[in-house]
Amino acid sequence: MRTPLQQAIQLLKRHRDCMFAEDGEHKPISIIITTLAAHAYNEEASLSAALQSILMNMDRYIEERDGIAWVSNPVNPAENFADKWPEEPCKRDNFFRWLAQARQDFAQYLRASPYDTIPDELERRLGPALVKRALNSVMPDDGAIGAPALLLGGGHDAELERARHAVDAIQSSGSQSRPWVR
Repeated sequence: MRTPLQQAIQLLKRHRDCMFAEDGEHKPISIIITTLAAHAYNEEASLSAALQSILMNMDRYIEERDGIAWVSNPVNPAENFADKWPEEPCKRDNFFRWLAQARQDFAQYLRASPYDTIPDELERRLGPALVKRALNSVMPDDGAIGAPALLLGGGHDAELERARHAVDAIQSSGSQSRPWVR
């Protein structure tokens, strides 16, 4: 199982790849994203906490040495992973443009509804009775969140069909739960 740091880096690199799909030559390089993310990571226990910490702090680990941006190789601090930035300023600009966009896009994810609430539009599409039963099935009496569940079984065919229809409608509307995917 991957750690929150590994998961966060994977998502950040995927976001970068999507953002620079048309300009792979000038995209922020993986070693810079990985190194800065590792520095900014504070052993957060969840992916969302790791993303928040990394995105808010990763640029703090870019040093300035004699007016040059410096991302040190942790194994060899004399090596600068950002050594191409002075000769190709667009690489530096693209890093900061990507970071700003990642902060914006992942903020949408991080502000998403908690598991114990359902957006009004989804509740209207699924029906309040089904939503209430689904929430009750994943929310124990003590309020701790359990694993997601899908209500299946006899007597629920109409509700299951309504749920499938709602999912199809949401998918066809273009709504995404992953804002970093374009």
